[in-house]
Amino acid sequence: MRRTALAIALALLVALAGCGDQPPGETAVETTGATTGAPPAPTTAPNPTAERVAPGVTTEGVRDAFALADAHRAALSNTTFTVAETTTVRYVNGTLAMRADSWMRVNATAPRVHTSTDVRGPLAFALNSRPGHSEYWGNETAALVRWNTTRGIESGEGFTSAAARVQYATRWTNLVSLLVRSETAVLANDSGNGARVVSDSLGEYVDAGGRYANATNATVALRVTPGGFVPSYTVTYHTVVAGESVVVTRSVAFTNVGDTTVERPSWVGDAAA
Repeated sequence: MRRTALAIALALLVALAGCGDQPPGETAVETTGATTGAPPAPTTAPNPTAERVAPGVTTEGVRDAFALADAHRAALSNTTFTVAETTTVRYVNGTLAMRADSWMRVNATAPRVHTSTDVRGPLAFALNSRPGHSEYWGNETAALVRWNTTRGIESGEGFTSAAARVQYATRWTNLVSLLVRSETAVLANDSGNGARVVSDSLGEYVDAGGRYANATNATVALRVTPGGFVPSYTVTYHTVVAGESVVVTRSVAFTNVGDTTVERPSWVGDAAA
């Protein structure tokens, strides 16, 4: 494949024992060790004639999840960007059980982070997500949070630093966890739209927060540029929460790279008082 300006759609069928990133909000800080055990050796030897499409990706699929995740993280280093994330949890009949919408504006150089999250639905507490609207603001010297719930407005010091939020924002750990154990193959290749890659096997995957256990029927779709940047990905799977069978869908998109302004919100002065 020629290394032209293309986006690669990766559709991965996986069997997960846990979920992707933790839900957005004050507790949404990615930790290391999201996967258990050492990454397994590939079941088939790499084809030396396979063409490179992106770091860690060839025309035969993802061959080095760490190389791809590293390239993605490097694309977001020393710059500004916005991460938009939506997580929906629905009962099997389609009724909404929980929805969380968030955006995170990041200045990776300062560091400086402003996050806004809205959570609603009857299963929010069961998923360790606080219903209502919340915001986080952090820089090199302060980390503050503000919640607006049915009980009123609360504010105080944040639990995580801006530097930790910047690391979480790249979703490096989640990308590695999703791809490191998968055996992928290219199903279709379009020079204009990129390649479609699927996986029908993935070893044990455990969410760092342990919120979703016994996940089944999982699918993951990613777009990857030739440089290894992942503009977006979506994870969907079935699981059980509070004794209820549900379908979880999480979509993450990275936008405005190099063109995001991280402004100090007006409530920061009151929260710091």
